[in-house]
Amino acid sequence: MAGIVYVLSNPAMPRLVKIGKTTQADPQVRASQLYTVGVPLPFECEIAVRVEDETVCERALHAAFAERRINPSREFFELDPEDIKPLLLLLGEDVTPGVIREDDEVDAASLAAVANYKKRKPNLNFEEMGVPSGATLTLERTGEQATVAGARTVVFRDEEMSISRAGQIGLDVTWSPNPGMHWRYEGRLLRELYEETYG
Repeated sequence: MAGIVYVLSNPAMPRLVKIGKTTQADPQVRASQLYTVGVPLPFECEIAVRVEDETVCERALHAAFAERRINPSREFFELDPEDIKPLLLLLGEDVTPGVIREDDEVDAASLAAVANYKKRKPNLNFEEMGVPSGATLTLERTGEQATVAGARTVVFRDEEMSISRAGQIGLDVTWSPNPGMHWRYEGRLLRELYEETYG
């Protein structure tokens, strides 16, 4: 029986996504159901695909990203939504809702809170984070290094590029990995520096 596999994010839980399944026609309904008293902001559907067997597909994704799973009894993974989107698009038909829609579950005030929260999250900027030009960054998984070239670029393998692109090349993946989770400066993950800088 065909169903939907989805990836949800929540601005209040940066760096985490929920990989789940549903047989409901609209994956945003499931996102709305998860917005309970214990969750400060509503979930958003990053991507949803219709697949032949949602249970098999969900299990395969959970196994593929097992090392990034936060808790074995929960469906939350330390992933950037962009890291998983290309894979899901290979597995089925894109049925991602275009926008969060207002309904009985998610009120206008909650939607406004999400918009305000997102406005406060700037892009990674080495200068603002205190990482000077010429500094060495290390790709955690491989040990390869990149040199900071500017506020948003590095030199990696003798070519200037974004840190996301350097991670993609260094990890040999087709998706764009979240640099904060893969690169270190002076032993610290960039995500730690990002959080200290931007909150």
